[in-house]
Amino acid sequence: MNQKTITQSTTAAECEVLAPAGQPESVLAAVRNGADSIYLGMHALNARRSAKNFSYDQLEEAVKFCRLNSVRVYVTLNTIFFDSEREELIDCIQAGCELGVDAFIVQDLGVAQLVKQMAPDIPLHGSTQMSIHTPSGAQLLKDWGFKRVVLAREMSLREIAEVADRVDIELEAFVHGALCMCVSGQCYLSGMLGGRSANRGMCAQPCRLPFSAGRKGACDLSLKDLSAVERVDELRAAGVCSLKIEGRMKRPEYVAAAVRACRDAVDGRSPDLETLRAVFSRSGFTDSYLDGRPGPAMFGVREKQDVVAASPKLLKQLENSYQKPVGRVSVSLTFHMRDGLPCELCLSDGQNTVRVAGREPEPALRVALDEQKLMQSLTKFGGTVFSVQDCQITLDEGLSLPVSELNRMRREAVEQLTELRGQVQPKRFCPSVEDSLDFSMQTFCGLRGEFDRFEQIPLDQIDLFDWIAVDLDELVSNIKKLDRLKEKLIILPPRGMFGREGEVKQKFQQLFESGLKDLLVLNLAQLQLGREIGFRLHGGFSLNLSNTESIRYLEQYGLLDCVLSPELTLAQIRSLGGAIPKGILVYGHLPLMLTRNCPVRNAKSCGECAGKSHLTDRKGLRFEVRCRGGCSELYNPAPLWMADRMREVENISFGVLKFTYESQYQVRQVIEKFQQKVKLDEHITRGLYYRGVE
Repeated sequence: MNQKTITQSTTAAECEVLAPAGQPESVLAAVRNGADSIYLGMHALNARRSAKNFSYDQLEEAVKFCRLNSVRVYVTLNTIFFDSEREELIDCIQAGCELGVDAFIVQDLGVAQLVKQMAPDIPLHGSTQMSIHTPSGAQLLKDWGFKRVVLAREMSLREIAEVADRVDIELEAFVHGALCMCVSGQCYLSGMLGGRSANRGMCAQPCRLPFSAGRKGACDLSLKDLSAVERVDELRAAGVCSLKIEGRMKRPEYVAAAVRACRDAVDGRSPDLETLRAVFSRSGFTDSYLDGRPGPAMFGVREKQDVVAASPKLLKQLENSYQKPVGRVSVSLTFHMRDGLPCELCLSDGQNTVRVAGREPEPALRVALDEQKLMQSLTKFGGTVFSVQDCQITLDEGLSLPVSELNRMRREAVEQLTELRGQVQPKRFCPSVEDSLDFSMQTFCGLRGEFDRFEQIPLDQIDLFDWIAVDLDELVSNIKKLDRLKEKLIILPPRGMFGREGEVKQKFQQLFESGLKDLLVLNLAQLQLGREIGFRLHGGFSLNLSNTESIRYLEQYGLLDCVLSPELTLAQIRSLGGAIPKGILVYGHLPLMLTRNCPVRNAKSCGECAGKSHLTDRKGLRFEVRCRGGCSELYNPAPLWMADRMREVENISFGVLKFTYESQYQVRQVIEKFQQKVKLDEHITRGLYYRGVE
């Protein structure tokens, strides 16, 4: 008898669309609309703690469902943590190992260290809260064993391409969703104003409230949502391998619309931007950062027409999009029907293969089965996650088999393959071994000063400080005037170096060759730059060091001392370990935001402002704004003042007086009053040292 073999083939596009999942239903919305990966958090220690998030059992179900659908699962541990939360953190890492998740997304260096020790088989992704926006920052993470870096949202395509060209590490970039005004990981506004820390996943979004640069009631800290869905090809050409959608606080219908739009764009179809705008926007969208064009056009608020744009009918359509399985898993099907032998159906996804035996075929009394009829029965995979990519049928002529038997074999094969694919695949968990470093209480030794401008420095009072940090550009311009102070000088670099890393490095080198040997590190990239040049390294407040693990991690890396996170309480500081000297800010108008888009430009030009202006909130408080080096900083109205409370500060080696926009006369007054431990009557703040943050 003649034998025939028929083959069908299809191909699928390759690109990662990474979707948010703040609740179990969002997992369905993401997966069934085409996401390649999802990111989600457990109930604690993630940057969206106000989302519903996942219990262990819910995470297990999500992992099984994603395994079935060939979707990767990334677990977010992307907040700073406190020593009191160490056991909870370890439980989260262990849960990730037991369920075999595909990556941990982390912000805190202590978290990264524990993940590396306890989950050596699970890749690390550096969260956007690490504020990585230059090649050196990406290189540092690569050297530390990270597989991927989630880049700062403020980067241009040119800046992204520069990182891709220089560093062999996976790059992830946001393609759609809310835009924070502040560089992620550098915002203390919510923590200071209401005790809800953005670095702890509890941001109350005060930036969406009125903060005016001139127009009464204006929201000059509120940006439109980002949408670069139409620019996917440009992002990929720049070196981005993962397109991230923001939105773990959003409803599942939003996730469905955003994922579908990104999936269509990646696969070469026109995305449905109308639905995307309707489901959520703030006065429309912006992609200006990608072109390096920050400005007033980027600002927007959630208006009435934005709220009502998503009709009940549209939301129902989006909900329907994820109610049924879709055939996103390609399988190969082989079917043999030979005279005198039981039939056999094989189904394979490339890693798993199942075989189902059937009845022996009978001679056809009227019409024999042919290839077309067999394919019609065997490839009916509707209502499952499978779709047939290759189908090979081998049959002898003149045979018959009931359609019910073909259907049974197909259903049984689907059930077996579904069970195999949905199994959890645990990864190694190596329990933490406490090191033998003993805790020793540090003793207060003295004061250090930070100065933004050379003209602020009272040279006759410098001996009161163990060292002084001076702004990088001010040092370059005035180094000869400070020649006698070189042993006390530390370089104070910019926190934001967007597109300026080469320039900053050149100035570092210039100052190093002139005799300055110490660098205050305010961004992780500066650890890399400083080590390359040969500086002695000191950690600044913006590294967000808040636990013993992170302090020891940087101590091993060569950090000589560090300024702790201003979000710690005195009680938490008292119990911190680590051998290197630790300090805290004890005076200064605390920086609340680091922004690339200047909020003042909504009301006046740069020429009118001259880099010095302010915002006024709805209570009439004045928040100073200072611009330099392509970034702006927003400062707290009331200065931090701890002079009269220093007796309550324990386990600290030094205090930092941080001078920003004070005149030299004001600087002198502050120094004198601090030395006298004066209790100030005017409006001051104790920061978060007593009230702490959530």
